[in-house]
Amino acid sequence: MKRVLFALVFIVPPFLIACGGPQAEEAPQESPAPMSIQVTQVQQRDMADTLHLFGRVAFVQKTRLASQFAGRLDRFQLLPGDAVQKGQIVGIIVPPQKEALSRLNHDASDPQINELINQHVKTIPLTAPVTGSVIALYHHSGDVVQAGEAIA
Repeated sequence: MKRVLFALVFIVPPFLIACGGPQAEEAPQESPAPMSIQVTQVQQRDMADTLHLFGRVAFVQKTRLASQFAGRLDRFQLLPGDAVQKGQIVGIIVPPQKEALSRLNHDASDPQINELINQHVKTIPLTAPVTGSVIALYHHSGDVVQAGEAIA
């Protein structure tokens, strides 16, 4: 008796509720345009596994820009995507000796000493080794670089 009562109270009402209630009206659907279909017989043939294309193959050469000397990178303004020409000066390397002497003279600010420093300790121009485009930068102006370290 308890089972029948349990079934009447808990199991039957959800079914009755689910079966009843207002029905949503369906919107009339437009029928798709008729399509023509062509049927043929299956045939056995050889498939070509060669594809003939016309084009141009270019060798992509990647070269890293590096200095032969250690120092501070200065006047370096390259950005990714910039075009450079072979031999173009893209920055300068200021040797550590010139940095140290310039800092010592900064307190005195003697123009004759500055002139002597510039005559005897030269900055080193950084030139592009090949014509091309900059892909990535590893250092920026003001960074200290070691000899042989990649800059761009």
